[in-house]
Amino acid sequence: MSKQGVSKISGNPAPVIGEQTTYIVSDWYPATPSEKRNPALVTWELFKKRPDGSFTTTNIKKTGNGSFTFGQVAAKHTYRLEAYLHEPEGKGPTTIDITPQPAEVPKISKVELRYVDDVPGTVFSYQDKLVAKAKCVNLTGEKLLFTLWEDDAKGDGHNANNLFVESKEAVVDKTGAATAEFVLTKALMQQAAKGERNPKELQFYVTVEYYKNKKHATTNVDVKNPDYKAPSATPSPAAAPKGSSSPAKTSATPKAAGSPAASKSAPQKEEKGIVDSMTESVKKKLGELWDWAESNGIVKPDQKPAQANPQGKTTSIVQEPKTESLLDAYFAKEEFIKETDEAAGQYQYKFSNNNNNIDKDKVAGIIKSKIDPIVKAEKKYTKLENIKQSLAKTSYKKDEVISINLFKLGPEFIRINSAPLEEEVYVVAKGFLLEGKEVSIRIREKESVFIAKDADLPVLEGKENGNEITVLKAVVKNNLAKVKIKLRPKADEKLTEWKGKLSGIKDGTHTYTFGGNNATSTEEQKNNVAKTIADKIKSQLSTQKKFVKTETIVKALTNDAYRKGDTVTFDVYKTVTEYLWLKAECQGNLKKHEGEFLKKEVAYFVVGKRCFCNRDITLQEFEEILKKLRESEGIANTSSMFTANNCKLDDKTNESFVKKLNEAFTKYEINTCIRKIHFLAQVYYETDRLQTTKEYNGKDSYKPYVGRGLMQLTWKDGYAGYKSYSGVDVVTNYEKVAEELNLTVDTAGWFWQQGKQLSKGSTWTVPKTSFSEYDGSTGKEFPKQEYTYEVDGVSKKYGAVNFNLLADADYIDTISWLVNGGGNGRAERKKYLKELKKIFKYPEECIHGLKTTPASGGGAVNIHFEGETASADGISQRTRTILEEVGTASKNNDIYITSTARTPGDQARIMYGNISRTSVATQKGIYANAGDQVIDVYAAGKKAGKSEADIISEMEAKINDLGPSTVSKHLANPEVMNTFDVSIRRLSNPTDFKSEMQKRTELHQLLDENGAYHIEINQ
Repeated sequence: MSKQGVSKISGNPAPVIGEQTTYIVSDWYPATPSEKRNPALVTWELFKKRPDGSFTTTNIKKTGNGSFTFGQVAAKHTYRLEAYLHEPEGKGPTTIDITPQPAEVPKISKVELRYVDDVPGTVFSYQDKLVAKAKCVNLTGEKLLFTLWEDDAKGDGHNANNLFVESKEAVVDKTGAATAEFVLTKALMQQAAKGERNPKELQFYVTVEYYKNKKHATTNVDVKNPDYKAPSATPSPAAAPKGSSSPAKTSATPKAAGSPAASKSAPQKEEKGIVDSMTESVKKKLGELWDWAESNGIVKPDQKPAQANPQGKTTSIVQEPKTESLLDAYFAKEEFIKETDEAAGQYQYKFSNNNNNIDKDKVAGIIKSKIDPIVKAEKKYTKLENIKQSLAKTSYKKDEVISINLFKLGPEFIRINSAPLEEEVYVVAKGFLLEGKEVSIRIREKESVFIAKDADLPVLEGKENGNEITVLKAVVKNNLAKVKIKLRPKADEKLTEWKGKLSGIKDGTHTYTFGGNNATSTEEQKNNVAKTIADKIKSQLSTQKKFVKTETIVKALTNDAYRKGDTVTFDVYKTVTEYLWLKAECQGNLKKHEGEFLKKEVAYFVVGKRCFCNRDITLQEFEEILKKLRESEGIANTSSMFTANNCKLDDKTNESFVKKLNEAFTKYEINTCIRKIHFLAQVYYETDRLQTTKEYNGKDSYKPYVGRGLMQLTWKDGYAGYKSYSGVDVVTNYEKVAEELNLTVDTAGWFWQQGKQLSKGSTWTVPKTSFSEYDGSTGKEFPKQEYTYEVDGVSKKYGAVNFNLLADADYIDTISWLVNGGGNGRAERKKYLKELKKIFKYPEECIHGLKTTPASGGGAVNIHFEGETASADGISQRTRTILEEVGTASKNNDIYITSTARTPGDQARIMYGNISRTSVATQKGIYANAGDQVIDVYAAGKKAGKSEADIISEMEAKINDLGPSTVSKHLANPEVMNTFDVSIRRLSNPTDFKSEMQKRTELHQLLDENGAYHIEINQ
């Protein structure tokens, strides 16, 4: 019997201690059934290498989750990780030998004292603000405690006469710095209060503590008192009598094992026996000392206070405005997400299973995750601590009910960057000390699109029968003035005109030369020829930021036929983006405040879809993309890149990477949302989630030309091909591809457009493979371009297909096959593609919208997704292709999908709605036994007079109890089967659609229920 199960895994063999590392299944044995190729079924087992060289189990096993975090005890040991369905094989590609690497030790490397103008200093005036800046290693995001102390004794370090002045908290930023600011006048007052006999020069230092157990002290510095007058001589204090005790030494502060402090002698703080409430409080609270440092300062008299330079450097402290001001204005949407303390009734939660010896924290989290989505529509939520209090017992039986308090969700006005025409939005102004004052806001255009440049844009009031207004007025309440509007003019004719302008304006003509004979006597022939022309010139026009409309080409095809060499000329268009900014003014008590807001690049508000087509990705946008991709896999590090130990990239900053990425996008025509989505999905996997630029364990067969760069350029011929293209000798200097950011990114763009070496010729026909069968690309033809390069003195020629064209068609499986040469990471690449589509809001927010296919009835097959549970990601490209072909054959130009994959909660809400709209008997005639049991829960709940939310919750629990996919195929694994509903009434020819769909061999089932065709397609 052929082997089944996991055949290969991948991941970092040198993970950093303390950081979560995810390992993945990258391939399966060919005989593994599709239903078993599920990462959720895989067992991950960790083995440890013993002194005799053998590996024995650590008894650490996990099912479905390949994420591991190695602790400090794992340092200097070797482990073997294996993934399997049935039994471990012990060695080979199903295993990875892992040697955890020590993490860089977290520490406060330096504490600097600075003036308010950000200049370093050691001598300050009482009139100065003392700025303390801690520079840290491996502490980003952690909270530090800054404490200002007075040192009234000679020498460095804390001592018994030291006095606490003030403490503040600050968070370490991305640069590894944290800053706190102190007003030194407070120290002068403290000196006066205690009768300081020599207040002329006072020594201070700052202690910085890391969250739980780290301390680090600055150099002593002296503060010059500008009002000092020398006092008359006073007698010296009498010597202490015998028997009096000197200040008691504190007990030695415990040092954290493995910390910097553990390898140092005791600090002066201990040597001088400091005893004060602050120190003792810190010791109790923070426990072990992690690090410390102390050094001397310099005393200089007659110090003048530093002046802040508005044109120079400033500190990172943000000062609150002290006088009335107009702070901001922006567009927003109202969301009820603000958690208030206002009570809003109770929720009766029923346990779906027996729960013994519960972990309250865990169970409370589960209950909250179930209740909150149900009550959110009612603008309510639950509190985690409140749920914990409700869990009064340690065990609960199935069907036992507890009461959970609910609280109201209040409105928040969330800033938005774009909205389509006719959308209802808020325009918000933010003020300070302007309570009760009226703010006037005008919406203005950046360029002349709808009205004129810098003209006031007319909009509708956001209420029934609202008036058209150009000046928006609102009164400031709780520092906000807000006006609800609808983004449209009052007149429908003017709205139509605006929409026309957004669809593109004419920008010249294009002449196309036919490469063969084409018949264009019928509308169908014209449509087919027009689409072919549009596809062929799409890339050429996109470099000029232009596009063509198929209907324009159709109108230009006035002949019945065109021969090779004939030409046709038609209009082309350029994309127009309507950018808006805001002008606001308000008469305050002191003066009239005026401001221009959103009036700069990237900040402008966009009318329409703010997609990523034909523009750069901003740093902020990219960091959000990275964050969401990392969060989708539970990776702790969501901000920094290229942190793997083997990565020696010369510039690892996000800023430089985004700059080079945008340059590559422009250079290699990766210029639309879908092209960028596909490119990023591939490089994200190839670089182990943007953690390295070099293959971890390259095969001997292609060393030294192992995978390098974002697309993991491999094999000597690959390096030689890029050398011929770029002129950069990466054949000799191959490490440059992994170590120089420009080459790391550029090689990926080159490979994407022309680097995949295929057979020579002008056309590439997608071969039949398991990949092309899945995404529906088998037999599709794409143009090839031929390229020549030289390797080892031999000239070679190859043909290459531009991956942009495959991305346009959304052929993820075939692109993955071409990039990798096999199935390595196939599931992960598809997962990243899905996540990226969600992040990009593709296709719903893309100006190029949904993919279309010519239909024999004229026009195009448009696939629409409408409804709460209808998602474009809910169907695969394979299913999309089938729908387009069925639509073409049945002359249905528009197919409306009303539901795709669902969660159990979605299913419960939909079933509740369907039963309420029809009847229990009707719905029982649709569902099988498991569905009938869920319907019985509805009936019982109604009979008992329960609320809608309670009944839906109980229906959801029943669905989970029975097994979701037994109730509805909408809850089945979409990797195995796509299940969706198509609206019958919105089909032009529903009978023909059904007939054509039933002819498809991929169809598992088609049912006519609840006004929709319920369709199941095997994947």
